[in-house]
Amino acid sequence: MTNERPPERFDAVRFMREARARIDAEVAGLSVEERLRRQEARRPSDPFLAALWDRCEDPEVWRERARRKAREG
Repeated sequence: MTNERPPERFDAVRFMREARARIDAEVAGLSVEERLRRQEARRPSDPFLAALWDRCEDPEVWRERARRKAREG
């Protein structure tokens, strides 16, 4: 028998919360239009992933949704 500790398990909840906090900090001072430009700039360069990205939702749809959300507060 050995006294080795088992490897630490991946904590998906902690990972998600840390990622969300990091992204929130990055976009905290941006306007809606700046956030939209940031999102568009993050489009994947891989052709397959870019096709999935494009099929996900029409950018104009989420742009209008973001504007409406900003107006509502």
